[in-house]
Amino acid sequence: MVLFAMITRVSDGMALSASTDLDMHFELKESKKYAKTLARKANQYPTRCTMKCGNHSIYFVKAVGVCFMAVCEGSYPAVLVFSFLEELKREFTITFQSHDVQKARRPYSFVEFDSFIQRTKQRYNNTRTLTSRLNLSEMSEDLHNNPPFQISQTELGPDSSADTKTYKTGGPTRRLEPLTWQSLMICVLAGICALLNFLRCIPFLNVIVIDEEADDTWFSASGFFLAGVLNCCQLYLLLFSVRWRMLLARSSLVLLLLCIYWLRGLRNIWQILFHVAVASLVLYQTSKRQLQEKPADYNV
Repeated sequence: MVLFAMITRVSDGMALSASTDLDMHFELKESKKYAKTLARKANQYPTRCTMKCGNHSIYFVKAVGVCFMAVCEGSYPAVLVFSFLEELKREFTITFQSHDVQKARRPYSFVEFDSFIQRTKQRYNNTRTLTSRLNLSEMSEDLHNNPPFQISQTELGPDSSADTKTYKTGGPTRRLEPLTWQSLMICVLAGICALLNFLRCIPFLNVIVIDEEADDTWFSASGFFLAGVLNCCQLYLLLFSVRWRMLLARSSLVLLLLCIYWLRGLRNIWQILFHVAVASLVLYQTSKRQLQEKPADYNV
């Protein structure tokens, strides 16, 4: 029977789609590792190949820059496997264009094709009803006249089952955990602080326009404007994942506290405490909001 099926890009071996396998024993896992290694080297081999891997056999065919691969039990007829792969090839080339394959930037970009793979795999695993509905004579004759190229495990290298590769294109972007109600409340308060700081700039700017030599007024306006910008930076770092996020968040808090100290003569004690508390709570919520866990089927 067909145990696992996978569609990869020939140029770099990146997986585009695969069947879902929830219950796998150790030997199948090892065969899948060999299959993935073979997929990365598929451009070195002919269009149609097979490889023996313990009690399993790995088959693949290539077309239009795509490799269609299956891991099967060793006793499963090769003619059925290649018929199965041909069906996948026909449906895939109808559904997707070659430029779609080349534009794929992350593994399993065509996950919607998995359902077709799964249905076809189940149909081919029910050989009692399958063989009566398939005309395999043409495929049998083709395999007889043009037998698939036999690949040995030694060609893949001694550590091929443990071979790994990091794609330059990367996997799915990991997002931050969803906002809690506390985080949403802090976002609102940080937005209020930023708005208050920007509004406090306006009177000082009017004075600067009238009196160009008002140096103290210029410094006060700059302080409120910088504090508003830092509030916005804190809010951005709470909402979005960026490189060095926590370092930037801590730096923003330090600078914001310096601005609050600088402007202490223009606020009462309650206003100062409010701005300090909000800035500190934003940093606390930023540190609590971590990246989401990788999904269970990530890089299957």
